[in-house]
This record gives sequence, structure tokens and C-alpha cells, in this order.
Amino acid sequence: MSIELKQVEKCFTDNSGNAIQAIDKVDLSIANGEFVALLGPSGCGKSTLINLIAGLDSVSTGEILFQGKPICNPGADRAVVFQEAALFPWLTVIENIKFAIQSGTRREKADKALYYINLVHLNKFKHAYPYQLSGGMKQRVAIARALATDSPVLLMDEPFAALDEQTRMMLQAELLRIWQYTKKTVVFVTHHIREAIYLAERIVLFSYRPARVIKEYSIGIPRPRVPDNFDVAQLEAEILAHLKIEMEKAVAEEIGEEYLLEAAASSSGSGDRMGSSI
Repeated sequence: MSIELKQVEKCFTDNSGNAIQAIDKVDLSIANGEFVALLGPSGCGKSTLINLIAGLDSVSTGEILFQGKPICNPGADRAVVFQEAALFPWLTVIENIKFAIQSGTRREKADKALYYINLVHLNKFKHAYPYQLSGGMKQRVAIARALATDSPVLLMDEPFAALDEQTRMMLQAELLRIWQYTKKTVVFVTHHIREAIYLAERIVLFSYRPARVIKEYSIGIPRPRVPDNFDVAQLEAEILAHLKIEMEKAVAEEIGEEYLLEAAASSSGSGDRMGSSI
């Protein structure tokens, strides 16, 4: 296995000194080259889990292993792409990517950076600065920069959440193409059911806080997976049914009373986009 989580728990302390448990006894194994989506309601602890795997935070109890060795700190073997591209504004596209390349001569770094720029189809913008790029282009640079590290693992924390739907769909297809070509291990956090089904080989569904694994889905649906495919729609409906229960818990905690999601859905008239942005 590439990544193993064994009875992982994570607790925080709020401003009042109260303990808050974000993750509860999570066991999870991710194979080399696998594309796994972590899916759950907003605020359930998915991003916290990515930070733990990245080594940006430490577990409270349990352990996380990469290739059999405990993860204690960030490492070059795990690249991270966040929701915001976080590019250096004073560097051009090619300079941003070269910054992530740790070894080689100046020429070798430039050639390697150009290779990944071409991989994400940004050759015409290689000398542009971040402010000259669209949101989708910035995320493509961030993905290229992560790939340029040669990390075998790519950790992605809702990287397309802030993008418009058309750009999101384009980058989903781009990421899928890159994964099929590079065969990196990808752990992808999302709250978007359709995105998880489209991209992943396996979906891990989490409960509302504290995050526990509710169910895992191995997706054997042939690609390309389109929304009107019967198997895709059936899986989407099943996942949505589980998520609605967890979302009710989240809303009840926020407003202190029971909240019927069915009533909210019927009043909004958004049933034709089932699961597209949960």
C-alpha cells in the first residue's frame, strides 16, 4: 500500500478551551497509483485529513504510514494542491514551476518545467504572471508545479471548488488525463458527488464531524462517465441518500433544530442537478 491510516484521530481545542474531535478512528488504505476521492459534508474533516497525510499537522492518536514509514512532517514524496493556487505573484508561470524543481542544472530545470507546462496546455502563457491568468489557468499552473516535484503522491484539497462550472469540467478532464498518463497516487477531497464519481476509482464517504468512514465505493463504471448513464445516476442517488442524513446533522448542529432537506430541495427547484454540488 502507498498510504495507510490506522485508527487516526484528530482533536482541536477551541477558543474557550473545549476539545473538538474532528476525526474519529479512521482506518484507510490507498494503493499505489490509485485515485481516491474523499467525500463528505462541508466541515466534516476532509481537509484536516489531507493536512495529516501531507504532514502539515500531526495526529492526536493513531498513525499514518507512507510506504510503511510513519508520516511526521511534510515531504517531497507528497505534493499538495489547495483550493487556491497560491502562486508566487512576482514569478512567471515557468518560474513558479522551476521553483518546485529541486535538482538539475538551470537548463534541465527549464526543460522539465516546459514539459509540465505543455502537459497542462499553457505553453503560450509560460512567461505570464499570475495576475494575467484566469482562475482555471492558475490551478493548471498549481497542478503542473505539484507534478514537477516528481512526488509519487498528489494530495488535492477541493482544487476546483472556486471555479466556474465550465472551467471545472475542463480541469476535471485534464486531471483525469494526467493521472492516467502519470499513474500517480491521487487523494482528492471534494464535496461534489458528480465530480467524485467522474474522477475516482474509489470513493470514501465520511460522516459529519467527527469524520468517520461511513462507506466505501469501488467504481467499476467504464469511462467516460456521463451523468445520464444509468449506473452513474444510481450511484449518485445512493451516495446522496447517505449524505443527506449527514447534512441534516450538520444543519441541526448549526441552527439547533431539525431541518428537513427534502423540503428545502423541493422549494429550491434544484432537483434536476442532484448531487452536482453537495
